[in-house]
Amino acid sequence: MGHDASNFTVWIDDNFHFADESERVILGTFPSCNAAVHACIDILEEFLATATSEAPKSAEKIVSEWFGFGEDPCIQPEPEESRFRSSEYIRQRAREMGASEAS
Repeated sequence: MGHDASNFTVWIDDNFHFADESERVILGTFPSCNAAVHACIDILEEFLATATSEAPKSAEKIVSEWFGFGEDPCIQPEPEESRFRSSEYIRQRAREMGASEAS
């Protein structure tokens, strides 16, 4: 009731303005959960590419920077079949990226 469960909206919160809904933007509405998740991943991968473009960083540093000022996409309504969490994705990818620079 109230929303079409076949459409998923991706919202982007700005971690720099945490809990400030006036800084929230809508990326768009997607016809499937899978499409919405891929849109979220694209945003996070863009952050990762930018964060590591000048020099390698530790996983801890990448995660810290994202929590400080990265974009935090979320999906509404929250899909039952795939509870995508930006923070979990960033942590996992940062560990993967950080592992390759450890020596």
